[in-house]
Amino acid sequence: MIKELRAADLQAYIYSAEYEQSPVLPISRHRALSHIANPRLQAEDVILLLAYNEENVLVGYLGVLPDEIFINGKHARGGWLSCMWVNPITRGQGIGGKLVAAALNAYDQRILVTEFTPAAKRLYDRAEAFVDLHQAVGLRGFLRFNTAKVLPRKKPLFQRLKPLLMLGDWLLNLPNDLRVKLKNYRPNLHWEYVNELDDELENFLIARQNNQVFRRGQAEINWMLMQPWILSGPDQDDYSRRYHFSAVDERFDFMLLRLYRRTGELAGLLMLSVRNQHMKVPFLYVEEDLLPEVAKLIFKHMQQMKLNMLSVFHPALVAHIRANQHPFFHLRDLRRHYIIAKEFADDITAQGEIVIQDGDADCAFT
Repeated sequence: MIKELRAADLQAYIYSAEYEQSPVLPISRHRALSHIANPRLQAEDVILLLAYNEENVLVGYLGVLPDEIFINGKHARGGWLSCMWVNPITRGQGIGGKLVAAALNAYDQRILVTEFTPAAKRLYDRAEAFVDLHQAVGLRGFLRFNTAKVLPRKKPLFQRLKPLLMLGDWLLNLPNDLRVKLKNYRPNLHWEYVNELDDELENFLIARQNNQVFRRGQAEINWMLMQPWILSGPDQDDYSRRYHFSAVDERFDFMLLRLYRRTGELAGLLMLSVRNQHMKVPFLYVEEDLLPEVAKLIFKHMQQMKLNMLSVFHPALVAHIRANQHPFFHLRDLRRHYIIAKEFADDITAQGEIVIQDGDADCAFT
């Protein structure tokens, strides 16, 4: 049986005895509350699908993030698949496929997906319901050595070598930090940290979104800032241990920067996210001639915060970093694949060039 939860159902579910007692949680409570506060949510939108077996035991779940897509001056409603889990004991029984089919049905085939695992991609391919929408090419820049954190996640063998890896990182970062410090980036612009997007910044964004299919404004960006899906904490709490996706991490912060020219004229908006020692650029809107100064500003923040790496997909920023001096000791290519339900694809692809910000879909939340 597949159960569909809309906003009112989800609100009741996260405070129910079933939720409290479940050994596996299909959503964290703060993430559920964030979904309910989504400014693009409508009452009839399905947010979470739960799969139960014949004994009424939860064996799988699939989240959906409702969204609006802007096409040729009009907009359509759709949803992004997010966070699918199937109990490993029941794999091979088609539960994942049933969850995807239920989501497609709930949204009249208006479904999009990105940031999926290879296993999930095989599932979507078997469904024969999706086609490619876009493939973003990005980069990851490594500023500091961090093998003690990265390698144990890849192979258990490295967990036993973690003390040696930590020592190696420390020794390598001594000269590396000096190298980075000597670069001393000084962006030729002014900036101001702000807590929320105001009317002036929203108008700046709107004037630069004509060719974008996912347009975030004041309501959407302020919602992301105020109700993140990952909370900062030194350890996992009881609820996050029962949730198979990220709910709590050592550090998760957003920074919103209003950018000015030296003359005082508003020139851009920069939104940064920092998870542990990893920086991303969910949203960037800036006058083209200031892009080199924005890159310096990002590098300056990474230096001062002693962050290890940067991931970015913004095409102009990626091109600039590749073509100019940067502080990274290594650059690695990244790919982000977007797929869309076949019956939903023609309307969007007819628009021509597809421009997507790094934080669109649910990417800003992770």
